[in-house]
Amino acid sequence: MGHSSLFTAVLAGQTVTDETYTWELDPDGTDTGTATITAPGNTKTVEVNFTGAGTVTVKVTVASATAGDSPKSASKEVTVS
Repeated sequence: MGHSSLFTAVLAGQTVTDETYTWELDPDGTDTGTATITAPGNTKTVEVNFTGAGTVTVKVTVASATAGDSPKSASKEVTVS
């Protein structure tokens, strides 16, 4: 396939410095495509490499001890053909 995209998470409206980022692919086990994450871990930007056609869900959870409404999660569904 060879397609890739950068994904960046932002904890909007917060001025925190202790945030952590957890990235997942196919969080519910229903994706039909395949992908890998480059530079996974506690980073706000990752590259997702799509390796097979179909639908892939990219999910990030941002947590902070100083943000009152933490953690927050967001997901994006991507279809590769």
